[in-house]
Amino acid sequence: MQFPIVKVFSKADTMKFMQHASVAPGIIFGTLFSVIAGMAYIVLLHEPGPLFYPIAVLVFLTGPLIAGTTGAARTPGDRYRAFLISACAVFAAALLLFFMSYAVLPHFDRTSVQLPESCNGFSGSPHPAPELAYELPGHRNRRAAHR
Repeated sequence: MQFPIVKVFSKADTMKFMQHASVAPGIIFGTLFSVIAGMAYIVLLHEPGPLFYPIAVLVFLTGPLIAGTTGAARTPGDRYRAFLISACAVFAAALLLFFMSYAVLPHFDRTSVQLPESCNGFSGSPHPAPELAYELPGHRNRRAAHR
């Protein structure tokens, strides 16, 4: 006995089904929608914190729903299978792009600065320059006490 989801994603059936169904336009439309929504969030809106989850809903749910609905509408045969194939393909593409933009690309977008010798941290206790030193409220200055 096979579960219905196993039958939907068996490789031979999927390849045979994709030859007879026109799911490619749905996958293209859904992926474009997800990419445009993500790029608008990153480039145009400069990643505002409160909009992260609404944009994530657009990218991860609305894009696959567009793909699945378009794929199912254009398929004369098994609409359930066309919906799942299209929606899962767009969801996987959105997940890959999300991973690339938040885990891989930030490693290449770094700036290195040369720290002054007083801030290198190798001496055990950093001694910042006098103009950068400040006292914490309620504590006396240890440098002044040692002089």
